[in-house]
Amino acid sequence: MQIIVHIVFAIINKIVTQEDLSSISDERDKMIELKAVRIAHWIFIIGFMLSMGFLAMGKEIWVMLITLIASGFLASIISETAKLYFYRSGV
Repeated sequence: MQIIVHIVFAIINKIVTQEDLSSISDERDKMIELKAVRIAHWIFIIGFMLSMGFLAMGKEIWVMLITLIASGFLASIISETAKLYFYRSGV
């Protein structure tokens, strides 16, 4: 899922900026990557806790699974969006 989101954002970036993604990473790139991973981690952890809460309340197992999948997908999308934001804002 992460690969698909990364490909989509790379295509969008190419269309908007007319530049290829750089393969060289410096300290700024690593810092942006770490910030985006931290955000994605917390979003997934909140989704995980929410899914466990659904299980504890006696909901069906598919509710937990859908919540886990949705939180992983949302974390991935927000991670890529945060990277774009941090690159644009110059963090």
